[in-house]
Amino acid sequence: EHTGLIISSHNFDANNNPLFENNLNTQYVTSSRGAYQWYMKDSYDYRYAASEYIAQGIDLEWPVVGFLGDYYLKNGSWQISPSANLKMFKNKSMMIKNVYRVLLTRARKGLYLFVPEGPMLDETYETLRGIIQTDLPS
Repeated sequence: EHTGLIISSHNFDANNNPLFENNLNTQYVTSSRGAYQWYMKDSYDYRYAASEYIAQGIDLEWPVVGFLGDYYLKNGSWQISPSANLKMFKNKSMMIKNVYRVLLTRARKGLYLFVPEGPMLDETYETLRGIIQTDLPS
């Protein structure tokens, strides 16, 4: 069954540096590399993460959606990282919500959520864990 790592294209600053220190050791797949190449080959490798631009229109049986730091919970409210590469958009909130709507709707059978350890993402992890209501490691 098909799987692959999908992340927001805004998890990187303007210099293409990851926002989160413990980011995956992965290469961000640009549209120039191509959705077909990622879907047919690279997605199984997990060294290549596709963005919402690649993943839009592609369904996977079991995608792995990464919450890596551009959009996170703080004190019960969703926040956008000031370093997220969203400067070109007027309505940043609507844009980032749409990005995660795309990422979270790519699954045919189910999905995995990946939230790295770290104080910035702890609340996001705990909230998602509570929503999922399953036996996840603490």
